[in-house]
Amino acid sequence: MPRSLAEYQGSIREAASELRDFVAGCSKSAWLAPVPGDGRTVGVLSHHIATGIDLSAQWLAAVRSGLPLPGALTFEENDQRNQEHAARNAKTRPADVLELLAATAPNLQSQVTSTPAGSLDELASVNEMFGRRWTIRGLLEVSLGHITGHLADLRAVEANTTNV
Repeated sequence: MPRSLAEYQGSIREAASELRDFVAGCSKSAWLAPVPGDGRTVGVLSHHIATGIDLSAQWLAAVRSGLPLPGALTFEENDQRNQEHAARNAKTRPADVLELLAATAPNLQSQVTSTPAGSLDELASVNEMFGRRWTIRGLLEVSLGHITGHLADLRAVEANTTNV
């Protein structure tokens, strides 16, 4: 059964809070460890998630205003941007990510909260990203999955680092 707008609001708020708690309590050894299958460190991937939260807010604002999705990408362009982001943020600290989250998470929450409930399944994007046009529900699913999927990877690294 598809999620309601209220469920998205709660799930995104909870996921951002869990990321904040993870970053605040992450050990230094885990912070510097690479994430298997990804290659970026836990610190860089944490910053990537917080940056993605901001991009998700921009996407929702754009589709609700009938504007093109900002940074509409192909998969290849996305990979390139991720590599550039990793290089720029190789020395990111937990405090940097917490500061970024303090700015981005409330903005995404605001965008989700101001989304009309009946608009979740409307084709919202006026342009393509990753080879398709998007509904608001689709953008919310991708945004939530981006946070929770990467967070699971971060937690696995932390668990393996503390058990060594």
